[in-house]
Amino acid sequence: AMTMWAYYVHKKYVREDKMHRGVALVRRRYPGLTIRTLDMSRLDEEAATILDIYNEAWSENWGHVPMRPAEFAQLVKEMKQIVDPKIVFIIEDAGVPVAFTLSLPNLNLALRHVPSGRLFPTGALTLLARGTFGGVYECRNLLMGVRKAYHGRGLDAMLNVATIVEGPAAGYDACEMSWVLDVNAPLRNALHHMGAVIDKEYAMLEMAI
Repeated sequence: AMTMWAYYVHKKYVREDKMHRGVALVRRRYPGLTIRTLDMSRLDEEAATILDIYNEAWSENWGHVPMRPAEFAQLVKEMKQIVDPKIVFIIEDAGVPVAFTLSLPNLNLALRHVPSGRLFPTGALTLLARGTFGGVYECRNLLMGVRKAYHGRGLDAMLNVATIVEGPAAGYDACEMSWVLDVNAPLRNALHHMGAVIDKEYAMLEMAI
């Protein structure tokens, strides 16, 4: 079995100065690194890049099954309806993508205002309005990946700062960082030191079939 965690961080409690100092150190060591947001005009190309980095970054993790292009294409199709490019970040080294983090608006906050649970005929309008006009103030970080050659360089710190510090400017005061593996001590320590707290615990089990 493998334990995974979801961490919750709010802008009120984030240790922003410490995070910025860490990222400044990374930038001094690796001046070729730049970070940008998702380019929706090239979504298919961007999605292929994210998939490639994700499969490489997670290939040696316990229980990981590579996501096939067809699966990911369906995921992208579904996420396209709710993705906010301002909270999806890609790090490049001399113009070559090497890391990413993908967060989505937490639509559970909007769903609270659809008590019947029915999206049609009026629930979908409520959900859309809440998601578009400020009813969603939290995001959920679903995926993060760093190419193997760049592990241990602090790129995860750059991605976390982009999501958690830039997030409020995009309208997201808090973020849930999900699916953090128990064995990922560097990321867990980084989340702890930035002011995140454990919010949920998950257990992944293995069973012969």
